[in-house]
Amino acid sequence: MHSTAVDKAVLAEMTDEKMVDILDLHGMPSKTPATVTDLEELLDAIDAVRERGYARDVQEDISVSAMSRW
Repeated sequence: MHSTAVDKAVLAEMTDEKMVDILDLHGMPSKTPATVTDLEELLDAIDAVRERGYARDVQEDISVSAMSRW
């Protein structure tokens, strides 16, 4: 729920409080060496998604690099 561009686009639609609740419930497991597993780093990435208008990931999930419009 945190490592793909689509995940980040969905999270960007939520309040930070709701996002943290969901991440606390599901965790932030590492799927590849590039997966963001630090909450503060992810919050910064989500802020960037909100500013940019699209989400992206680069090898943060297995065999996936993607962009998703927010």
